[in-house]
Amino acid sequence: DWDPNNVWLDANGRLHLKLRRSPITNKWTCAELYTKERFTFGTYRWFVEGAIDRFDPNVVLGLFTYGGLDGTNE
Repeated sequence: DWDPNNVWLDANGRLHLKLRRSPITNKWTCAELYTKERFTFGTYRWFVEGAIDRFDPNVVLGLFTYGGLDGTNE
């Protein structure tokens, strides 16, 4: 389940993505982010800050550029 409250920019312009259990449904929720910009073919880099080696083994982090020029590529 995606929850828009799990995505925000801080005062320094850094993007935060959060996993949390919803207090309303008691289900786990995660973050998903879309951009208005269409990406072309090329090389993209994400810099992840944090202790990713301490994530729960059930956590999956996927960083994709879906919807390129043809709307179908990753």
